Amino acid sequence: MMSTIGKRLQELRKRAGLSLDDVARAAGMSKSGVWEVEAGRNDPRLSTIRKLARALGVDTYQLLAEDDLSPSLSTLELRILHAVREALGGN
Repeated sequence: MMSTIGKRLQELRKRAGLSLDDVARAAGMSKSGVWEVEAGRNDPRLSTIRKLARALGVDTYQLLAEDDLSPSLSTLELRILHAVREALGGN
């Protein structure tokens, strides 16, 4: 599962046009910590996955899913969906 999370994290980060520093700052993590998750070098806790998802403006399941849940959605669309879900009281 680590490699899936790392690959998805990197993909979503790049789609959003964010650097490792951008994600690290938004998630309250170190740049090396984000890189280690992307590289599959550590097994992130669920709380870390949630922080990373929030930093990217996506739902936690998008980092955890093994299949491609929304290949046609842009990062902007994903952020809008996330904002709507949060406004409705979802995670």
